[in-house]
Amino acid sequence: MPERPAHDDHADDRACCTAAADGTAGSGSARLTFAVRGLDCADEVAVLKREIGPLVGGEDRLAFDVLNGRMMVLDGARPVAADDIRTAVARTGMTAEEWRGGGAADAAGDRHRRMLIAFTALSGVALVLGIALHVWLAGGIWAALRLFGGHDGAAMPWPEAAAYLAAVAFGVRYVLPKAWFAA
Repeated sequence: MPERPAHDDHADDRACCTAAADGTAGSGSARLTFAVRGLDCADEVAVLKREIGPLVGGEDRLAFDVLNGRMMVLDGARPVAADDIRTAVARTGMTAEEWRGGGAADAAGDRHRRMLIAFTALSGVALVLGIALHVWLAGGIWAALRLFGGHDGAAMPWPEAAAYLAAVAFGVRYVLPKAWFAA
């Protein structure tokens, strides 16, 4: 972590050199930084705060960089072993590795993000395919719109059902494990 620049004109120590001012999450400097696989949104941040916060002396002793999948334990935190933090993160269904920059954790995080993007894209493509099949099999847009209200007792055509099922299958790949561990 880079050192804070020294300034003689600080009226308030938090004025310009805190982590929040220089673009990183939270305030203070990080004592430990972890690459957390599965840290994608505010819901995971809340889960990690609930699980890790008590270990480090409160959730205010943690900072998060969701875009890069990182969790920082700040300097003011209670001393805690990195293994204890990894174990607590594992209880949430996510995995954590100490981040040192440019290592295996970065490569694994990049792979995870690429897979997440690919499965999300495949889910979206399958959904659009299902809607396109719905319109085509119904014989046009107006007939398709009437069918959205129901198929009048007829079963949904199998290609359309298969496309919707594929959309759900691709989408559930990352959602289901998180839902399981969040419960």
